[in-house]
Amino acid sequence: MGQFAFSALAAAILLGVFLISLLVAFIQNSVLPPGFLVLSDLSPYLFAAGLGWMGVLLVPSAVHAGRRLFGSGEPRAFRWGSYTWFGYLAFPLILLGFGIQH
Repeated sequence: MGQFAFSALAAAILLGVFLISLLVAFIQNSVLPPGFLVLSDLSPYLFAAGLGWMGVLLVPSAVHAGRRLFGSGEPRAFRWGSYTWFGYLAFPLILLGFGIQH
């Protein structure tokens, strides 16, 4: 019960803060005069995206704990074999992002 409550609450809070910070970033960019730069244009959006992804990563934990708690049984097993290619792509994608940044 604790895992379900914590995961669901944390996911809801993180996704809520994601939406609020995204809204604030949009409003801030629309209110500021053109050419006026307070911080990086990308920084608030990266912060919001990080919060959103943390919330999304907690959703499977809440779903699994909820299924066990409310008696609908084990979820189907995820087959990782068809997704191993993603592990091979992760390192080149990180290097590409690093190269674009610098």
